[in-house]
Amino acid sequence: MTDYRSDIYDLLDLSVNGADLSATMSIPENLVYFDGHFDELAVLPGVVQVHWAIEMARKYLPVTGDFTSIDVLKFMRVIRPKNIVTLNITKHPQKNTIDFSYSAGETIHSKGKVGFSS
Repeated sequence: MTDYRSDIYDLLDLSVNGADLSATMSIPENLVYFDGHFDELAVLPGVVQVHWAIEMARKYLPVTGDFTSIDVLKFMRVIRPKNIVTLNITKHPQKNTIDFSYSAGETIHSKGKVGFSS
């Protein structure tokens, strides 16, 4: 029997309004990124959170240019298997940046600003 591992969240809701995106996602237990991160307490790696934010911004806002920087990156609360989180992204076209945050209700899990080349 194959031990299936997912490499993507389950998208529950998506809203795009101009330069703003809001995506509610469920984090599956079988996410490949949990393997080895950590055995006793699975945690969604920060690099995956940044990657998903960039991927969503490129697909739905759209953001162009090469990735150039990450600023004010903060991880405040871990994201675990079965968590439901909301990813909010705001695009700043004049600066060619996005602000992103992952939250659950009033709890902010992480946030940051990503820059792209012009």
